Amino acid sequence: MASVGNKIIPRGKGWHNTGTTVASADYGGVEYEGTVRTFKDLAPRSGFNPRTPRSGGDVVCRLVRNVSSVKLLPKRAVVWATGYRNKRIAGYAIDNTTPDEVAGITDEHWPSSGIPDGELLWLTVKGPTLWETNSTADENNKFSEGDWLIGGTASGSTANATTAGAGDHGCMSPANLNQATTPQGKTLLRRVAVALSANTTNQTGRDVLVDVKLVAA
Repeated sequence: MASVGNKIIPRGKGWHNTGTTVASADYGGVEYEGTVRTFKDLAPRSGFNPRTPRSGGDVVCRLVRNVSSVKLLPKRAVVWATGYRNKRIAGYAIDNTTPDEVAGITDEHWPSSGIPDGELLWLTVKGPTLWETNSTADENNKFSEGDWLIGGTASGSTANATTAGAGDHGCMSPANLNQATTPQGKTLLRRVAVALSANTTNQTGRDVLVDVKLVAA
């Protein structure tokens, strides 16, 4: 848990915690958007069991606001809202051809129902977290332990995905620097995380533990 102003905000929770959209007129904690805190690396809770240590290390998170107009799923890559860099997120990363700049990975501790529009959340910017692979059995799901990962490709825009139909929005893709059709310089600059285990083309819609490296040590 972390103290933010006069509130304690644990991972998996926000400022309002109503489960519903927060109107812009009701935004709470605006002055704390962008706050950075360090947490112990704990695995997401299973049922009513307590969270358990996972790596013995730390996870660096930034407090940001979801202004995508939809609920955002946990364990997905997201992008900054224009004019609110380091403070607000506009939706999922959707392009690995000319890779989107990923702001971070949405908090793995949120329930699968998602993070409501207008709510604050902890965004993982450094350290271990789960990140979801896409649902199609193709080369975007194939990588080895130690490979660099970038935001994956998905159809549509960052703002058209709902909790029920987010598809592959915000999922991962290997940073293939040998792919002739990929702008290699941009891919190199927009690397997000290192895979902590391998994945095959047939391992779809799977949570993979990665080491996010968006903030310098």
